[in-house]
Amino acid sequence: MSHADAKRGSNFVNALLYSTESITALLFSVVSVALIARHFGPENLARYSLAQSVSTLFIVFATLGLEQFVIRELARNKNDSEFVTSALVGMVAGWFAYVGLVVAYYLVFQDFARDLILIASVVVATAISKVLFIRSYLQATNTPRPIALASLFSRLLSIAYLIAGAYLDFSYDAMMLYLPLQAIALFIGMAISKPQFFALIEFKQFNPRRLLISVREASPVFISTILYFFYNQSDILIMSSLLDANTVGIYSASIRLIPQAAFLGYVLVATFYKEMDKRLLEDKDAFESYVKSILTIQFGVGLVLATGVFLTSDLVIYLLYGERYAQSAQVLAIACWAWVFILPAALYSRLLIMLGYARYELIKMLIVAPLIILLNYLVISRIGMLGSAVVFVFSYFLVDFLVYFLFKETRYLGLMGWHAVVDIFTRPRHVVRNAYVLLKARA
Repeated sequence: MSHADAKRGSNFVNALLYSTESITALLFSVVSVALIARHFGPENLARYSLAQSVSTLFIVFATLGLEQFVIRELARNKNDSEFVTSALVGMVAGWFAYVGLVVAYYLVFQDFARDLILIASVVVATAISKVLFIRSYLQATNTPRPIALASLFSRLLSIAYLIAGAYLDFSYDAMMLYLPLQAIALFIGMAISKPQFFALIEFKQFNPRRLLISVREASPVFISTILYFFYNQSDILIMSSLLDANTVGIYSASIRLIPQAAFLGYVLVATFYKEMDKRLLEDKDAFESYVKSILTIQFGVGLVLATGVFLTSDLVIYLLYGERYAQSAQVLAIACWAWVFILPAALYSRLLIMLGYARYELIKMLIVAPLIILLNYLVISRIGMLGSAVVFVFSYFLVDFLVYFLFKETRYLGLMGWHAVVDIFTRPRHVVRNAYVLLKARA
């Protein structure tokens, strides 16, 4: 076997390991929410969903928007103690700000005393999984095996805890401890494999100027992430203020299933990224043709997934949550069509960076966020959860497809997507054959 073939095999194994981690994350999320929903009912699921939404809304304050920059810097120099220490100190300070914002939201809008254990479980899990960024270190050093194994073990442990809790009739607060339990088990599993990460943390190496430079570079990501999560979580937040807890629980049971399939888009981007980058440097026409082919696959997979779930939404909800959530099937039958736009979103975001158009990530959020928040308020107050499900799909259509037609520089990206969708319906045999050739080709 040649060196090139050996390297190709290694990359294939790594891709499988990364995919394994994503699949276990999907299954863990679906199973854990299903167990909580079945055992405690829609009202308590609403409490859980709201806590997750509030945490997601403010989580960028804990990470400072530095996650991708951490991977970049450590990929360039895995022994950069100054950067690791500076970033960690900054994120710890950011985590305290994040906790303060979460607590403030509950003090103003919710019952803080009732949900104290739930809030503590969520923010502690965030500190362990996001602020202590050993996972990013492993990704930067291309060491996926510990991530996959630790993820599998920690999630199986947490599921076992939830099943035992349901059998032994644990209280709601006791069941919520599965969140920090999973985060701790995951962290320990990864830490055992790379103890040298901790040797990089030397407080004498802390450089405030280095931290400030990184935060300044990440500021567009920081702002766009705030806007994204602000509108992305606005449905749950607004609904919890306007409608009863039972409705919020029924709605969130379906809506939280949709983002779980987003990893398929990232896997497809990772699979074709190297060849895509090569064609961009060599031949723009070949690059655009290649991108259109990838978009065809992503739109096609999204359409297949959406169609399948649309036709079986009643069965999916019954199997996951039981009869108490029957109304949730209507929400799922609408919301699943967001997959058509969620899967290509990963490619579009990567294209903006590759082509030097990263500023449009922020611009499109500035345009979309206020509109979606306003629409959510109007439809939830007048129509209810089904109207919010329609806005949910529209938000992804707007931010991950239609918005690209608004700007001269990105319009051709939107047109590539449009032509890809047209090909799916007018040239299905060609699309299937082309997808087979792309997927069969060697990296």
